[in-house]
Amino acid sequence: PIQLTEQKIETPEDLKTYLEKHSYIWQTAHESKKDKLLGVLGVLQKYLVDFLNRQYPGIDIKSISIGGSLAEFWASYPEEARMPFGEDIDVYVVADLEQAGALKISLDKFFEGQALSEDLGDFGVYGVREMDVWITRENSANVDFYMLFGSGVTVWGNPINITSQQTDPLTVLGRVERLMGVNAWEMTGRLVVANWLLKGVAQRLGLTYEEYNKDINANKAEALQVIQGNYERVLITLAEEKEKTPTPPTDDFAMAADIQNTNETVGGIDLNTEFMDLRINSEGPALSIPVDLQKVESLNIDGLTPVIFNIAPTTNLPQLLGLPAR
Repeated sequence: PIQLTEQKIETPEDLKTYLEKHSYIWQTAHESKKDKLLGVLGVLQKYLVDFLNRQYPGIDIKSISIGGSLAEFWASYPEEARMPFGEDIDVYVVADLEQAGALKISLDKFFEGQALSEDLGDFGVYGVREMDVWITRENSANVDFYMLFGSGVTVWGNPINITSQQTDPLTVLGRVERLMGVNAWEMTGRLVVANWLLKGVAQRLGLTYEEYNKDINANKAEALQVIQGNYERVLITLAEEKEKTPTPPTDDFAMAADIQNTNETVGGIDLNTEFMDLRINSEGPALSIPVDLQKVESLNIDGLTPVIFNIAPTTNLPQLLGLPAR
């Protein structure tokens, strides 16, 4: 569910402090572009609260976040790159509003929208004409908000839990997997961003990352193979690390440990694999047959004793075998 954290962002100083502690974008952005990135986010922080209040009378805004496509530009693209003309802004709002949903807003039609576009131009973002707004209530399960994975930024209010968990590699991989999906072929820049996000995770894990030195957008099929190879290596490494992490004992495990530490005789079958000695008998080195097809007396199973409760003659053998009566 979409949940809010206790921290509050209201000023540019609050925003910078939050970015330094929680934002994957800030940690991996080009150093020479960080000031402009903070300026862009500051402009959005300055205008969006009043702008949204005018567009949605009676709205009680709790949090405003910006989608990754705008922020990723500052980290993944070359330092001299400029935001392409016609780029829109994805805005994710958590608020109390009777009719939550999505809306595309043309900034040219509103004074605040025009001023916002002009101020963004001062920081190298040109031609922003539209704003896609998604609004949902707190604790909802709005899947649109999961586009914030790995790169979204909360610019005002209480940060969304998704934007405050960006240091978790699995969170970043969720964003990478979506970027490598079906739209990777249609959207220019998606694979560039996926490659940048994945490289950051690999560096944190100490893995050797296979670089793709050609133009990714011009060679998407070839680039995708290289990026997927890196993705699989990162995923395997995370799985191996998880296996090394000891699992804290649950109540059931604690109960079992207490029983083993006593001399009390208990019933049932002990399924602890450390005490199992199952052997497969086969005639060929590559042949393995199911246990139920082997001779029971040849299996080395200790502690299992069959008990016959009763022996009674049958009066109707066909019926016992499920055969039709003659």
